[in-house]
Amino acid sequence: KWDHIFYTGNGCIGRIVMEAAAKHLTPMTLELGGKSPCIIDSTAKIDAAVNRIFFAKSMNCGQVCIAPDYVLVHESKKEEFTKKLLGQVKKSYGEDHKASPHWGRIINSRHAQRLTGLIESSGGQVLCGGADKADVQDKFVPMTIIGDVPLSAPIMHEEIFGPVLPIIGVKSMEEALSIVEEKERPLALYVFSEDKKFVEETLTRITSGGAAVNSAMEQIIANKELPFGG
Repeated sequence: KWDHIFYTGNGCIGRIVMEAAAKHLTPMTLELGGKSPCIIDSTAKIDAAVNRIFFAKSMNCGQVCIAPDYVLVHESKKEEFTKKLLGQVKKSYGEDHKASPHWGRIINSRHAQRLTGLIESSGGQVLCGGADKADVQDKFVPMTIIGDVPLSAPIMHEEIFGPVLPIIGVKSMEEALSIVEEKERPLALYVFSEDKKFVEETLTRITSGGAAVNSAMEQIIANKELPFGG
């Protein structure tokens, strides 16, 4: 028996841990990963969105529980966002990520293989990186940006936890919010907008473990005084 169980990981294992703890009425805290979205509307400052999403997604090769998991961007801003994000990837790590001293590795070969599988089954257009450039034995997976990913693809249902970022264009912000609402509650929510009404609506409708407006990860790393759990 334990006085308290603190579990960090995915929801599947979280359910198993909770079921075991319930038999002994052991109190527990679950810090579960998930599909943390970035929502970008037509009023967003794209340069800022690109820089901050890139920073959050590339940190530790995307192996951070609150890393952005996918991007929902208004169609009017999709091309600009995608082009500038690809430029940022090239500027930071060059044409060959594997040769860059600034690009790390995936925690083990099993997870590297899992990531290549998600890329291959994405059904979208690989815009940079890709499974063919990965080296599973070396635990290397390049920053991979994928456009036009179907919502039914496995990568849109499983937590990525790696340097792979799907980009999906939406015709309206209602469409974007509906996509997020159909999934389990995200661990983190990132909204990029200059429209205060839309920001407030997003934060009201989408329940998440934490959220940031026009930023990413700042809700965790910028203020060490904030307690875990709100």
